[in-house]
Amino acid sequence: TAATFNNATGFTNGTLYNGDAIATVNLTSTGASNTANVGSYAIVANDTVLSAGNISNYNITYVDGSLTVSQASLTLTANNQTKRYGDVLSLGTTNFTISGTLYNGDTITSATLTAAQAGNATAPIGNYPIVPSNAVAGNGSISNYNITYANGVLSVWEALSNVVTTN
Repeated sequence: TAATFNNATGFTNGTLYNGDAIATVNLTSTGASNTANVGSYAIVANDTVLSAGNISNYNITYVDGSLTVSQASLTLTANNQTKRYGDVLSLGTTNFTISGTLYNGDTITSATLTAAQAGNATAPIGNYPIVPSNAVAGNGSISNYNITYANGVLSVWEALSNVVTTN
């Protein structure tokens, strides 16, 4: 989301005389753009306009302010998966969901997904955590996001057995 500045009140002024009053001060920052990356940016003031009085009666000194763009919060949750006893499961790198907003066309294309029993054909029947980590951005910068990782569940089910009866 782009930042907006209130050019009528987003500043502090010194002493004005004889009823002189500031109407506006132009405030700008490269960090105000909705595409600004995480970081600190200067807020630059200039072009003071008085609503009363004569600007030429003052020697104006501008001091930059500061704008901080913080990380957006996301949660990456591993999708639940199942396998049967005797099977080996590849968890892949895209079996996850994202909660929160990715901005400006940013994408997360993969993440590391690990579960201790996914590759074990003789894993005991039960539930095991699928632990996500190391999200990778397809577009944009992963550093613009504070990512919380949430586990999914790998459920190992009993094997299907084929019973053949003969007469």
